Amino acid sequence: MNFPKRLAASTAALLIFTGAVQAQDYMELARQLHAEGYENQATIRVRGDKIHVEVSGSAGRTERVYSRDASTLFEEESVGADGTRIEREYDSSGRVREEEIVLADGRKVEREYDSAGNVVEEEFDDDDDRDDDDDDRDDDDDDRDDDDDDRDDDDDDRDDDRDDDDDD
Repeated sequence: MNFPKRLAASTAALLIFTGAVQAQDYMELARQLHAEGYENQATIRVRGDKIHVEVSGSAGRTERVYSRDASTLFEEESVGADGTRIEREYDSSGRVREEEIVLADGRKVEREYDSAGNVVEEEFDDDDDRDDDDDDRDDDDDDRDDDDDDRDDDDDDRDDDRDDDDDD
């Protein structure tokens, strides 16, 4: 594996702040991310008892929150190279609790999991939200046009009634 020097440099810089043991954990984390296709320089920030990682590469880009020793993933927001967006939340054991996946074409699936990792709720949206929004706007415009036409018809009827009254 051609492990980039930029990832190694980012991880090595953490050695100064966190100690040798944690820097090794971070180096392993950087290797895992590289293997997933996130080969560009990673930004790794230690905040309290968690580390926040932002990295991009041929796989897309991802932001993740791990335990300070990098053994447990808590949150993930990724956008794949194909435009697929994935958001996941994990429990304290690192098991997925909730996820939302939005494909590049707008189709979406949302899932909730129980503590054993079983899907307890799953919701699909097969429609492209962007197209739906456009369609709704078009439909609303059409409805307004219909209303305008109805009002014009009412106005015309009132005018016709007045004309009839004038003839009497």
